[in-house]
Amino acid sequence: PLALFPLVALASGAALGAAWAWALLALLLAALVLHHARHLRLLERWAAAPPSENVPEGDGLWLNAFNLIYQRQRAEIRQRRRLARALARSRQAGRALPYGVVILDADFRILWCNDSAEAHFGIDGESDERQPILNLVRQPEFANYAAARDFSAPLELKTARDDGLIVSVQFVPYEESQWLLLSRD
Repeated sequence: PLALFPLVALASGAALGAAWAWALLALLLAALVLHHARHLRLLERWAAAPPSENVPEGDGLWLNAFNLIYQRQRAEIRQRRRLARALARSRQAGRALPYGVVILDADFRILWCNDSAEAHFGIDGESDERQPILNLVRQPEFANYAAARDFSAPLELKTARDDGLIVSVQFVPYEESQWLLLSRD
């Protein structure tokens, strides 16, 4: 449309005079500025709003721009769903392991654990999240093992359960500033 504005102005100038041509060109340019300002406001409101699937509808050049935003948003939603499913499968796999696995932060606070670790250490993954493992596993030999930070060999630890189960326990560095506490009977 912008390329047509001078042609329309020239045609009107030939028919009505130069003043009318300039006035018409100014009017057309003002309409174009208002059109873009309206769409910019729509985009700004959409960007400031909570995430939703309602990308504004536009026309002209804005139709393509908003369609591209919509397509990217849909792709991101699909990607988030795929990642959520993958995370759920990973957690299910971790929970099903016959070995106990506890993910700990640098201060040995529980970030996550599987069912076997809950049974081995008498902890609850949900209610004990962010709790220091040393406050929950109270055996002195476990506290000494953790304090020494020499995890080259596993520790044999009698569980707090009534059946007197003995588990092999070992801390393993995991990611940045995290630990895996592994246990097996």
